[in-house]
Amino acid sequence: MIFRALFILFSIILSASAAGVEAIVSQGQADLSSIDWNKQGKINLSGEWQLYWNQLLSPEDLQQGQGQLSGYLSPESEWHKASLPGVDFKRLANATYSLRFRLAAPQHLTVEVPPINTASKVWINGILVQEFGVLAQNAANAQAFIGYSYLAFEGLPGVNTITIQMSNHINWFGGASQPIKIGSAQFIESERIRDVLVDSVTFGFVLFMSLYHIYIWLLLKRNPGPLYFGLFCLSIALRSSITGNGHVLQSIWPDLPMIISSLLEYLGLSSCVGLMACFIRSLYPKESPNWIYLPIIVISAAWSLFIILTGPLIYPAPVTLFQIVIVGASLAAFGTLIIASLRQREGASKFLAGFILLLFTILHDLASNNNLIHSIPLIQYGLLATLFSQSLVLAHRFAQAFHRAEEAEHEVKQFNIGLEHKVQERTEQINTILNHAQSGFLLIDEKSKVKDGFTSSCQSILRTALEVGDCLPERLSLHPHLKLQFKLAVEQVFQGDLPPEVALQQLPARFAMGDHVIGLQAAAVRGKASEGVHAVLLTINDVTDLVAAEVGLKRSGILIRILEDLDAFRIFLDDFILDIQGALKAVQNKDLETLRTTLHTMKGNVASFGLIDLVAQLHEMEDHADIKASDIQNAAEYMRQFLKQYHAMLHLDFDRPNNYSFRIEDAELERLQRSLAPIAPPLVMNRLETWLKSMRSLQLKSYTAPLISLAPRVAEQMHKKVSLELEGAEIKVDKAYGPFLATLNHLIRNAIVHGIEEPDLRGGKPEQGIIKISFVLTTNGGLQIEISDDGQGLDATIIRSKAHALGLITKDADMTESEIYGLIFNPKFSTADSVSELAGRGMGLAAVAKAVQELNGQFKVSTVRHQGTRFSFNLPPTTPQSLDQVS
Repeated sequence: MIFRALFILFSIILSASAAGVEAIVSQGQADLSSIDWNKQGKINLSGEWQLYWNQLLSPEDLQQGQGQLSGYLSPESEWHKASLPGVDFKRLANATYSLRFRLAAPQHLTVEVPPINTASKVWINGILVQEFGVLAQNAANAQAFIGYSYLAFEGLPGVNTITIQMSNHINWFGGASQPIKIGSAQFIESERIRDVLVDSVTFGFVLFMSLYHIYIWLLLKRNPGPLYFGLFCLSIALRSSITGNGHVLQSIWPDLPMIISSLLEYLGLSSCVGLMACFIRSLYPKESPNWIYLPIIVISAAWSLFIILTGPLIYPAPVTLFQIVIVGASLAAFGTLIIASLRQREGASKFLAGFILLLFTILHDLASNNNLIHSIPLIQYGLLATLFSQSLVLAHRFAQAFHRAEEAEHEVKQFNIGLEHKVQERTEQINTILNHAQSGFLLIDEKSKVKDGFTSSCQSILRTALEVGDCLPERLSLHPHLKLQFKLAVEQVFQGDLPPEVALQQLPARFAMGDHVIGLQAAAVRGKASEGVHAVLLTINDVTDLVAAEVGLKRSGILIRILEDLDAFRIFLDDFILDIQGALKAVQNKDLETLRTTLHTMKGNVASFGLIDLVAQLHEMEDHADIKASDIQNAAEYMRQFLKQYHAMLHLDFDRPNNYSFRIEDAELERLQRSLAPIAPPLVMNRLETWLKSMRSLQLKSYTAPLISLAPRVAEQMHKKVSLELEGAEIKVDKAYGPFLATLNHLIRNAIVHGIEEPDLRGGKPEQGIIKISFVLTTNGGLQIEISDDGQGLDATIIRSKAHALGLITKDADMTESEIYGLIFNPKFSTADSVSELAGRGMGLAAVAKAVQELNGQFKVSTVRHQGTRFSFNLPPTTPQSLDQVS
């Protein structure tokens, strides 16, 4: 498709180039008597016109023999590049051109005169038909006006003449900008109408796209790309309205001053290059090296500023050199789009297709401007192709967004159906909160004293008698620290040192009065506009039931999560008790590394079930320089009391964690019955042992259930989009794998915190990252686990640098890439700059490595930058073997 478009465009260029077949103009004469104007249409009058250098002569002057012929020169020749014997050509001068041409018969013709720098007069057959500007001998008296004109006349049989006076004292270039053409009036008029229509439609479309993209930027200012592209389109539109064959701007503004038209022409050329470079960099920053694009942008901006600050006599000087910058910038953008397409960046291939046409038209127009070919400007058509490709990309993104919205709507509906019964359970608690809310209102002055008009409910809520003039913080028997804080906050409201809203935030929102909890809300009461605050309104509530309900609501959420997979919680409880014992032993042995690794694992597992209070307790314990056995026992006591409080629901005892039975399926019992009937006692014993082994096995989903709730919670905290996929979770394995499986939360948390990028930084990848966990039983009864993500991957350079900064390796240590990746399992290693409840201590992966070693297993890490990381674990069979391997 791209090559077909290129072929069509190339054909247009060839036809446009061929449209201007040059006439034979020699020694100031041309024989046009043999031209068939119905077939030829129009021709160029390029060639040897009579030249009278620095002389302004009228046709009468020439007929009378005045003036001195300087030689022969084509009118479109640039004066400072021309060369004739004995003639000193300069940029700023005057000249008269004369041409005699012969016609065979009377003919209605039109002379097409291009813009002439910077003032001109044209005579045809001795009649003055055009006068632009004021011709003079110096800049002080000259007046510039540049325009495109179509001069119709009746050609006479025999000799006809064209005389042109040119005067330039204002512009860098002297002479005509393009060849002078002559043709049949009907042909040129129809061509002119066609050019005006085509260029007007093109100008309107490009201008519309410019305003459209600028409007998008105004709505979404985070990405400057639409602004760059909108300004780029605007610069192209304005320039094409002047340089195009349709002369759109001149049609709208016939008396357009030369200063403005020249400024728009050159400013459009200089700015569009820098704007396109900025736009490409904003789309594909990783494929746009600064050492290429920054010089292009700086040069473009510098010439644009130079154009604004100087005049047309100066700023066109660098145009030839700037054409090299245009070619370089076009090739750089072309290379960037190719790389982006190969890397499958979103929309890059479509944009590349349109840009190929734009690049082709840019090179074409440069060749035309340098007289390498004779053709019409085509850059606006290349821009149309680029705009069309951008529209396709935009439409594709809209379609994807609509599809994602439909999927999200479907998921929300399904989720709401599942939540209906939970909402019903919590409605009673919310009703309890609403039904027990009581409010009292009172006003206090600057000294925190009660003013007249308080509601009677204040006394019943506070359970104390109130009188006007009482100092409220004294009456409430607040703690001395709270009492002082209360008085200072109220004083600041009246003094106006701080905004009242800020000062009132220092008041205690809740405080205890005996066995009750009082809630307090405050607002400043103002008088007239000229007056300040004259009272503080306090709203008092007894929130004892509210606090209890909030605690109950929080606990109910935890219990729902536990009851959804009680087997997983039982496994967690077993591991928690073992970890408590291990932590106490580590304290006794003063093994700090093992102690902190164990605490980190405990914290991750506890967080999986939403026991936030215990998570905070363990997190605070990790911060202690000296962790005591009593700290460990306090954590155990928290779990013991939690299980006692909800024993009726969970039927679990902290001191007898294994006092529960596993469910036995009917199929297992039938299998045992069929096996025992026909065989001898030794085989019965073998079968019995097999049965006991199976009873000690659980499905992997019991271990992975906490991960399903952990992943979205951590992703939400990190402002990322992540999905967790599980394969093989239905497999049953021995409980001996439990300690290792309990450490999987560290790998999931690390993948979300360090691996998966934020949605707008994932390049061409989907906004939602994917973490996959796969379980496979080996033929010998072992277990293989693979955990992979599609994030940014590991950076060996960063890992090595961080390890050296932490003193784990020397600066010049000779290490393989595999050894470098292994550093992340060191308990002292972490790439996080600060410690949080999510990451930063470096103990998580150390716990994983330790659990694998205790099972005599093996693991390896593989990673690809910007594609993801894979952890592979190979665990040998335990005793007894996994259920699926028992025959």
